[in-house]
Amino acid sequence: MKLRFEIDQAACFRKGIDAPKSIVTIEVDPSELPLDQREMIADRLNGIDVCTIDVSDVHVRCQGASFTYSAIPGKKPRFFVSSHRIKAETPTLEALLSALRTDDKRIREIMTHLEVDESENTPEAFASGDDQKESKS
Repeated sequence: MKLRFEIDQAACFRKGIDAPKSIVTIEVDPSELPLDQREMIADRLNGIDVCTIDVSDVHVRCQGASFTYSAIPGKKPRFFVSSHRIKAETPTLEALLSALRTDDKRIREIMTHLEVDESENTPEAFASGDDQKESKS
Protein backbone atom coordinates (compact mmCIF):
# COMPACT_ATOMS: atom_id res chain seq x y z
CA MET A 1 0.00 0.00 0.00
CA LYS A 2 1.21 3.51 -0.76
CA LEU A 3 1.43 6.05 2.06
CA ARG A 4 2.00 9.73 1.32
CA PHE A 5 3.30 12.26 3.85
CA GLU A 6 5.51 15.33 4.09
CA ILE A 7 9.15 15.37 5.08
CA ASP A 8 11.44 17.99 6.56
CA GLN A 9 13.84 18.67 3.70
CA ALA A 10 16.22 20.66 5.91
CA ALA A 11 16.48 17.74 8.36
CA CYS A 12 17.15 15.40 5.43
CA PHE A 13 19.86 17.71 4.07
CA ARG A 14 21.53 17.88 7.49
CA LYS A 15 21.58 14.06 7.59
CA GLY A 16 22.97 13.83 4.04
CA ILE A 17 19.72 12.45 2.61
CA ASP A 18 18.78 13.62 -0.88
CA ALA A 19 15.15 14.74 -0.66
CA PRO A 20 14.22 16.63 -3.84
CA LYS A 21 10.52 16.78 -2.91
CA SER A 22 8.78 17.72 0.34
CA ILE A 23 5.96 15.21 -0.23
CA VAL A 24 6.95 11.55 -0.48
CA THR A 25 5.21 8.25 -1.06
CA ILE A 26 6.47 5.01 0.42
CA GLU A 27 5.28 1.47 -0.21
CA VAL A 28 4.30 -0.49 2.92
CA ASP A 29 2.98 -4.04 3.28
CA PRO A 30 0.40 -3.73 6.10
CA SER A 31 0.61 -7.46 6.84
CA GLU A 32 4.23 -6.97 7.94
CA LEU A 33 3.34 -4.29 10.53
CA PRO A 34 2.19 -4.99 14.09
CA LEU A 35 -1.46 -4.22 14.80
CA ASP A 36 -0.73 -1.08 16.87
CA GLN A 37 1.25 0.46 14.00
CA ARG A 38 -1.45 -0.43 11.45
CA GLU A 39 -4.09 1.19 13.66
CA MET A 40 -1.99 4.31 14.25
CA ILE A 41 -1.62 4.77 10.48
CA ALA A 42 -5.21 3.80 9.63
CA ASP A 43 -6.59 6.29 12.19
CA ARG A 44 -4.97 9.10 10.20
CA LEU A 45 -5.53 8.00 6.61
CA ASN A 46 -7.28 10.25 4.13
CA GLY A 47 -6.96 8.23 0.93
CA ILE A 48 -3.23 7.48 0.79
CA ASP A 49 -2.37 10.66 2.72
CA VAL A 50 -1.31 10.16 6.32
CA CYS A 51 -2.69 13.22 8.14
CA THR A 52 -2.65 14.84 11.55
CA ILE A 53 -5.54 14.75 14.00
CA ASP A 54 -7.18 18.09 14.76
CA VAL A 55 -9.72 19.29 17.29
CA SER A 56 -12.55 21.78 16.83
CA ASP A 57 -14.65 23.82 19.27
CA VAL A 58 -11.59 24.63 21.39
CA HIS A 59 -9.85 27.90 22.30
CA VAL A 60 -6.07 27.66 21.90
CA ARG A 61 -3.75 30.15 23.59
CA CYS A 62 -0.04 30.31 22.85
CA GLN A 63 2.20 31.41 25.71
CA GLY A 64 5.80 31.32 24.55
CA ALA A 65 6.49 27.75 23.47
CA SER A 66 3.51 26.25 25.33
CA PHE A 67 -0.17 26.07 24.50
CA THR A 68 -3.25 26.02 26.71
CA TYR A 69 -6.57 24.64 25.56
CA SER A 70 -10.09 25.32 26.78
CA ALA A 71 -13.43 24.12 25.49
CA ILE A 72 -15.82 26.65 24.01
CA PRO A 73 -18.72 26.99 26.48
CA GLY A 74 -21.66 24.82 25.46
CA LYS A 75 -19.62 22.87 22.90
CA LYS A 76 -18.05 19.44 23.09
CA PRO A 77 -14.54 19.25 21.58
CA ARG A 78 -14.55 17.21 18.37
CA PHE A 79 -11.47 15.35 17.15
CA PHE A 80 -11.10 14.56 13.43
CA VAL A 81 -8.60 13.57 10.74
CA SER A 82 -7.41 16.83 9.21
CA SER A 83 -6.46 17.49 5.61
CA HIS A 84 -2.89 18.37 6.66
CA ARG A 85 -0.34 15.66 5.93
CA ILE A 86 1.86 14.59 8.82
CA LYS A 87 5.47 15.76 8.57
CA ALA A 88 8.27 13.29 9.25
CA GLU A 89 12.00 14.01 9.45
CA THR A 90 13.00 11.58 6.70
CA PRO A 91 11.24 9.55 3.98
CA THR A 92 11.15 6.30 5.96
CA LEU A 93 8.50 4.25 7.70
CA GLU A 94 10.38 4.62 10.99
CA ALA A 95 10.33 8.43 10.69
CA LEU A 96 6.64 8.35 9.77
CA LEU A 97 5.83 6.25 12.85
CA SER A 98 7.85 8.63 15.03
CA ALA A 99 5.87 11.60 13.67
CA LEU A 100 2.61 9.72 14.33
CA ARG A 101 3.64 9.00 17.93
CA THR A 102 4.40 12.72 18.38
CA ASP A 103 0.98 13.63 16.96
CA ASP A 104 -0.68 11.08 19.24
CA LYS A 105 1.10 12.59 22.26
CA ARG A 106 -0.08 16.08 21.22
CA ILE A 107 -3.69 14.92 21.00
CA ARG A 108 -3.53 13.16 24.37
CA GLU A 109 -2.10 16.34 25.95
CA ILE A 110 -5.01 18.34 24.51
CA MET A 111 -7.46 15.77 25.88
CA THR A 112 -5.83 16.06 29.31
CA HIS A 113 -6.07 19.87 29.28
CA LEU A 114 -9.72 19.67 28.25
CA GLU A 115 -10.43 16.90 30.76
CA VAL A 116 -11.95 14.86 27.94
CA ASP A 117 -12.82 11.24 28.66
CA GLU A 118 -10.37 9.34 26.46
CA SER A 119 -12.75 6.39 26.17
CA GLU A 120 -15.15 8.62 24.23
CA ASN A 121 -12.51 10.36 22.12
CA THR A 122 -9.94 7.75 21.22
CA PRO A 123 -8.31 8.15 17.81
CA GLU A 124 -10.15 4.96 16.82
CA ALA A 125 -13.52 6.49 17.75
CA PHE A 126 -13.13 9.66 15.73
CA ALA A 127 -11.45 7.88 12.81
CA SER A 128 -14.42 5.51 12.61
CA GLY A 129 -16.88 8.39 12.72
CA ASP A 130 -18.42 7.50 16.11
CA ASP A 131 -18.24 11.18 17.10
CA GLN A 132 -20.09 12.14 13.93
CA LYS A 133 -22.82 9.59 14.64
CA GLU A 134 -23.35 11.00 18.15
CA SER A 135 -23.74 14.57 16.92
CA LYS A 136 -26.40 13.57 14.35
CA SER A 137 -28.63 11.86 16.93
